[in-house]
Amino acid sequence: MELYADYEEYKDRVGKRGLKSKPAQLTALIKNIYIVLLSRGIKGCYVYCRNPELQQYLQTRLKQVQRDDFR
Repeated sequence: MELYADYEEYKDRVGKRGLKSKPAQLTALIKNIYIVLLSRGIKGCYVYCRNPELQQYLQTRLKQVQRDDFR
């Protein structure tokens, strides 16, 4: 699955400044934000997905990570 950031949907005006013509950098920034947020949850983390394909992808990946952690 290819993930990309939509400049118009990203609401952090300061965070996206200067990235309108740089979609790859915006995507990298947002992916990094999620990596940080998802790895900081001491008691867990909830993720809401508006896109059903992304929801399915994340569920599959998280199940895979959980299996790998118990090996």
